[in-house]
Amino acid sequence: MAATPKVKRAPTRSAASADRTSTVVTATLIGLTVLGVLTVFWEPLAALAGGGPTTDVASEPRPAAPDAGVVPSTNAPSAPADASGSS
Repeated sequence: MAATPKVKRAPTRSAASADRTSTVVTATLIGLTVLGVLTVFWEPLAALAGGGPTTDVASEPRPAAPDAGVVPSTNAPSAPADASGSS
């Protein structure tokens, strides 16, 4: 007896639906992962993108104040009065 030839059938609609579902799930997981990374690293990424000042950078050294940081006494004489006599 001769065997009947097997014919490959076209994919059914459920297989196409499963592929589409898999694609949507994969895209959703990738999107959520990107959103999570952005949420966790938001401040460092914003600092890099904005180029704004950060607290980690040391400021430039400044020269010492002429009074060397000494706080003036409250008993010190005040500035001389204006010689013009007007106030």
